[in-house]
Amino acid sequence: MTFHNQYLVNGEPHPLTQLPLDRVVKLVKDAFASATERHIEVGDGLEIYIVDRNGVRVERSELKKD
Repeated sequence: MTFHNQYLVNGEPHPLTQLPLDRVVKLVKDAFASATERHIEVGDGLEIYIVDRNGVRVERSELKKD
């Protein structure tokens, strides 16, 4: 992961960090949930394909609860 042209307030380069998978999945779900509040064409569900050294798995979740 690179942070092209992204610097901290003091001008230092952004430190590279790895996020845990559960946090990444939560961020993706939150981003799509926010998008569905603004754009109805996004859809009612989300499929996240997680690819790692163990293979591929799919997480599905509902976006709209109404």
